[in-house]
Amino acid sequence: MLDFHRTCTFFAYRCAYICSASIRSRALSFGVADLDENGLVESVVSRFRSAGFDVYRNVVLDGVEFDVVAFESSSDRVYVHVVEVKRRPRDKVYKQIWRRIELADYLYVAIPYSFYTWALSRVDPRVGILLIRNGDVIVFRRPVYLGKGMAIVRSMCRSAIVASELLKGVCNRFAEPSQHIQSTA
Repeated sequence: MLDFHRTCTFFAYRCAYICSASIRSRALSFGVADLDENGLVESVVSRFRSAGFDVYRNVVLDGVEFDVVAFESSSDRVYVHVVEVKRRPRDKVYKQIWRRIELADYLYVAIPYSFYTWALSRVDPRVGILLIRNGDVIVFRRPVYLGKGMAIVRSMCRSAIVASELLKGVCNRFAEPSQHIQSTA
């Protein structure tokens, strides 16, 4: 009976090792292993810019670092899209998501394509999933509107991180007349 238990345990560990090796080889075949997080961020930034968004990367506001913040213009307000980019999914993502869910209109997690099953099973359903495969960004799941993005806009206006005409107009709408940001054009 003891030998049977050892055999089953050995078999389980061997299967886990083969499975992890399969994931590693799949990551290599998808072109993920050679990209660092900055390369993934660049792919996400180019995707949002091609859609006409004002995009900022590696923004630190009120002690919170955002990998990508994109602003979508609308007739009544500006919508804030926050993207957390990870090369490998880890437990740290959960804390970052919960902190950012209170600060965005739309929240995304961007990960390499080979981790989509992890994202489906572990990422909050309100959070969108962006998959990156060979530099292409695929919207795998759309986010739910959270409606809390004006906190980021107000914080950016206070810290004077305003490089686009869109945000200057938004900041001027909320600021006192003496604090209006002048256009450089």
